Amino acid sequence: MKKQLSVQNTVLIFSVLALAVAAGLYVYMYESTNELVARTLDARRTLALNETARAQGKEMIKLFDSTKEKRGRLSSYFVPSENAVAAIQAIESIGDASGASVELSSIKANPPADAKGRIGQVTALVMIKGQWKNVMEALELFEALPYQKNIRNVSLNGFEAGEAGKRSYRYESSFDISIATVQKI
Repeated sequence: MKKQLSVQNTVLIFSVLALAVAAGLYVYMYESTNELVARTLDARRTLALNETARAQGKEMIKLFDSTKEKRGRLSSYFVPSENAVAAIQAIESIGDASGASVELSSIKANPPADAKGRIGQVTALVMIKGQWKNVMEALELFEALPYQKNIRNVSLNGFEAGEAGKRSYRYESSFDISIATVQKI
């Protein structure tokens, strides 16, 4: 009977030991599977992000290529700092082109104020005098200047001029203008 109890104890110990080993293997496999799933999901997320970034990169290249012509014209919207005097002379020539009298006063060349010290501006007060048609044509020419500009405080006044019996209406317009300048690198 003792022998039979000894065999039963051995079988019981072996069974408990086998159960412990099986449970340990189960926990090990469960953790390994969870880690493998987590790595697979991370790899899929990374792959999806890379594909999205690649698609965005292709879109950026398309955009870059499609704006090549426009980017070439961009520099023409800014007056090079060394050509500020020529730009002021071009503004003054609007008077000849329109038939109105154009006067500039309070001309200032402001140094670059951006973070890289490249973009500045030329500001002036503009006074236009003449017939209605000439003043309006001059205003249109100012508006059509091919530069990055800001026109503010526009006023337009009409008044009678001339001698008694030969009176005519004359007009004046005044405004502040600022034109962006850029320093070349």
